[in-house]
Amino acid sequence: MWSCGRPLRETLEVMKNIRLSMPKMQKIWANSAMGKQGRDTALKNTLLLEKDALDQIARGNFTLEDSMCPATK
Repeated sequence: MWSCGRPLRETLEVMKNIRLSMPKMQKIWANSAMGKQGRDTALKNTLLLEKDALDQIARGNFTLEDSMCPATK
């Protein structure tokens, strides 16, 4: 969604759903192969981006119609 330029209105909704689903997912999949291979790091980065986007919106630097693409390594 980020690389396609979707607005924060849409991406923030997905990030919220990820954040709310993580505790339930962890109960089942915490020790799975993906859990041991970095999935949780990617999810935590998504949550950090959600917080950053909400902070930027609160400061007036972004609107819900803007798009935001995280930096890639």
